[in-house]
Amino acid sequence: MKNDGDFSGYQAFQGFAYFDDWGNDCPLESVSRVEPFQFTDITQILVIRSTFDPTKPRRQSCLWQFKAPKDYGFKIVITSIEILNSTFFKVENSQDTVITLSNVRTTYPHYTVDNYIKIYLSENLNNTYLPTDDENNFVPELTAYVTIIKNNLDHFSIHCPIKIDGNSTIWSYWNEEGYPNNARCTYSMKILPKTEIIAYQNEMSVESNVDVINFYDANTSHPGTHFDNKCFFTDGKNEKDILWEFISDGTVQSRGFQIQFDTKCMTFYLIFL
Repeated sequence: MKNDGDFSGYQAFQGFAYFDDWGNDCPLESVSRVEPFQFTDITQILVIRSTFDPTKPRRQSCLWQFKAPKDYGFKIVITSIEILNSTFFKVENSQDTVITLSNVRTTYPHYTVDNYIKIYLSENLNNTYLPTDDENNFVPELTAYVTIIKNNLDHFSIHCPIKIDGNSTIWSYWNEEGYPNNARCTYSMKILPKTEIIAYQNEMSVESNVDVINFYDANTSHPGTHFDNKCFFTDGKNEKDILWEFISDGTVQSRGFQIQFDTKCMTFYLIFL
């Protein structure tokens, strides 16, 4: 691959390639349509898509089945779904339908404690329908990844170092080998009167919308707010305590995060004319 050293437009994925020659069906159906694919540990991640070639209409239904070991459930992330109203989509466990087009949240995790799931996508009845992305590239109607997760596993505390440098504080966890599963760490931030604190990310390498950083006003019972990129905190007369929290789930680790907090005094000037 020649790109003059610029890898910003590429994504790395470590795993195994599977050669599937099971006729004209959907990718990975050969190992999961007739009999469920049996997961054996949490390091396994299966990426599925509705077609091998998105430039051609899909003329068949898709069915994938998966089994997990005892005391394990599933995490399903629908990374994209672009289907017509005439196409039927559902994810079922052994008892209920857990995901449909009406409740699916793309790029967010869906969990089920059942150790069996089935993903079904009906045939595309419109032979001219070919979905595209924002740059008019052809894309599959459905892409997703599936992995297993240990049921009823509590989070445990990890150490996320805090470094103070002048008016800046850095809170981080960064490990090239990845952060642990089911981990949690916190940072308590105090906002003094007449000060402003700006929080922004220096580094962020986490499983998107799954392993998250939230912050809470410790003086209220309001639910936490998801930290995205940058935010501002100010207070006038009273101190305010903000609790920050990093939480990872039971599968798929990345390197971590680094958030910087810059404190500034709020200075007021009186101008006489």
